[in-house]
Amino acid sequence: MRAALSSFEPPARPMRALRNVALAGGLVFLLGLIFDPRRAWGGYLIGFCYFAGLGLAGALFLAILRLTNARWADALRPIPEAMTGSLTWAFLFGIVLLSGVHSLYEWSHEALVAGDELLQRKAGWLCFTGFALRLVACFLLWIWLARKLVAHSRRGERADGPAGSRRFLLTAALFMPVFAITFSLASFDWTMSLEPHWFSTMYALYSLAGLGSAGLAACMVLAVALRRWGRLRATITDDQLEDLGRIAIGLSLFWAYIWYCQYMLVWYTNLPEETGWFIARGQGAWSVLTPVNLVLNWLVPFLVLMPRSARRNETVVLRVALVMLAGRLLDLFLQVEPSLMGAEPSVGPWELGPPLGALALFLYATLRAISRSAYARPGERGLA
Repeated sequence: MRAALSSFEPPARPMRALRNVALAGGLVFLLGLIFDPRRAWGGYLIGFCYFAGLGLAGALFLAILRLTNARWADALRPIPEAMTGSLTWAFLFGIVLLSGVHSLYEWSHEALVAGDELLQRKAGWLCFTGFALRLVACFLLWIWLARKLVAHSRRGERADGPAGSRRFLLTAALFMPVFAITFSLASFDWTMSLEPHWFSTMYALYSLAGLGSAGLAACMVLAVALRRWGRLRATITDDQLEDLGRIAIGLSLFWAYIWYCQYMLVWYTNLPEETGWFIARGQGAWSVLTPVNLVLNWLVPFLVLMPRSARRNETVVLRVALVMLAGRLLDLFLQVEPSLMGAEPSVGPWELGPPLGALALFLYATLRAISRSAYARPGERGLA
């Protein structure tokens, strides 16, 4: 696999298109800061969470593949390895996000906090200094651990013998609890605190389900791209494509299950401090987007990929993966925008430009990382 990918070079036309979309997304955001800063920052936050989540998914998949000793995915490991490279970019985008805290989060307004007893009680956590320090600390930990995972994965456990295999295993085992804690804190900070009077004990798990589903969709898109552009059908086989489809079904079910559990618990207890979040998303045009969210993130991948023939058809797999990526975008839109827009949603360039630019930049950077990486011989890829 490594030898085959060492000469992989993505075609110039789609790479140029991805680069142009990424640049256009950045330009739209800059123009939005002039004409409608609040909506521009909302779109930026969606794009930032989208982009960072895809990079994190790469590190998460690497850790899971090592912990489960997943030999079937050995040929696919260069994909999540390359995905982790976007975490450095995401860190820079996170620093930019700090400039928009006052536009996005009501807890950043001292006058508003002074008149709200609940926000006063949360002020020790929901403050700019804490928000910034947690963002920096989370990204430093993620980047450090991701680089260690990639270094171990690329060397190959056989290259360093049993000691190298143990180090890879220990790094993967360390990543999991660190990721669970830090990603939970990040999801609380970045999206749940947009509505600081609301809380959910399942929100971090719900965010994780969305991250995993979108990350797998990105892997599916990249796997198909390597099969077509790198002529790697003999390396990334139909069997592996089918396995990705099976996991997609499982993750879509997991996302739907967590969505239902969170909704059901809130509906059953019927506490005013919990129901407001769902009531806002069940009124007006928001009530139309919510079932669409369920269709894109659960129903389409579940039903379309159920037949074995569909999971082995790369065109079907690619189209379902794109639907899942669109579903993740809509899911983030529903998490972020109701607190900023109010009763009626508004979808325009400020909401679409930054997220689409973020996705294009992620795909561009990941494909470039795959083409530039130094790969070992296939015999060095075995798991100890």
